[in-house]
Amino acid sequence: MSFGDMLVDKKEDPSTQGARNIDWAEFMTTQDACSVDVVVGMAQGKMTKDIAREHSVTSSRVVQLKRKVGNQIREAWGDYAVAQATTKPAWRRALGALF
Repeated sequence: MSFGDMLVDKKEDPSTQGARNIDWAEFMTTQDACSVDVVVGMAQGKMTKDIAREHSVTSSRVVQLKRKVGNQIREAWGDYAVAQATTKPAWRRALGALF
């Protein structure tokens, strides 16, 4: 299995998560502090308006930063990586179907 295969694998096992975290850690070092806070806030499920309020910027500015980061992710990893990152893991979808 190649490194790329690990990143797009439908399974969420520790090795897949670890490989993904390596890339995220490297990517985040290329971002300014506000962009990092926006990404972390989104990962925590915060609303745009809440992130904006925490950083004393407008919601429009947060949206601009989301687009900027999204475009940089697409450039670095391609469109599939963005889709994969925003899709619920297959094991969670399967588990949800059981209940």
